Amino acid sequence: METPCTGLSGAFSAVKEGGRNKMTEFFMHNVYGMESNISITGLFFSLTLAFILGGALANIYYHLEPEVTKGFSITLALFSPMICVIMLLLSRNSGSGIAAIGAFALLRYKSAPGTAKELLALLISIGIGIACSTGFLLATIILAIPVFLLFFLLSRSEIWNTKEKNSLSRRITVEPSQRMETREMLEGLIGNYVEKYTLVETKYDYNKTTEKKAVRYTYEITLKGKETEGTLIDALIENRILFTLGASEGKRQVRL
Repeated sequence: METPCTGLSGAFSAVKEGGRNKMTEFFMHNVYGMESNISITGLFFSLTLAFILGGALANIYYHLEPEVTKGFSITLALFSPMICVIMLLLSRNSGSGIAAIGAFALLRYKSAPGTAKELLALLISIGIGIACSTGFLLATIILAIPVFLLFFLLSRSEIWNTKEKNSLSRRITVEPSQRMETREMLEGLIGNYVEKYTLVETKYDYNKTTEKKAVRYTYEITLKGKETEGTLIDALIENRILFTLGASEGKRQVRL
């Protein structure tokens, strides 16, 4: 096995012996003396296609989500060529490839939660980069075009849209007051403004203000209409009930 110095000296000697072809060999020569099957032409076409498809994906996502951040758009555009380069460099070393996969796995703990659509866009970008690194560029284009079309059309279509009732779903946490001491009284009040409610959590705590043990009930509720939300809030305030009202936990984000 050649040492790093031997491989590097061999690269310089290759430049001295010939013209432009030898210069090309120098840039593609591995300084550790290992054989490489990557050519300048193949690398150029693979990276060019990865840049084009990555930019197209970023543009498509921008039209689907106009409020997307600039950073995420840049990530989509450059993720494919970076994956392509990494896969090309690790194509002959399975051990390094496994190490790279572990490094990518660590990124999820440094990223903010994102939506399922963002996760899908990143997976498409990774797929483009890996496909470009294989060298089958025509097959990559043939596969990428229908994926882009489906991604765009399904995102814009009305199929699988969230139902109207889901937009009326809320999660509310209430604490009984002197006027509403029991759970039955609370549910009777809430039931006047919601279509249905489900108790999901009961939590006992110590209230430092009143110096008494407090109980908090958490409900998943579906409002009768958008206008009833304000009415429900007014009723809770009128009865001096401590409450926290927020979006339903059904709409969760995905950790990338």
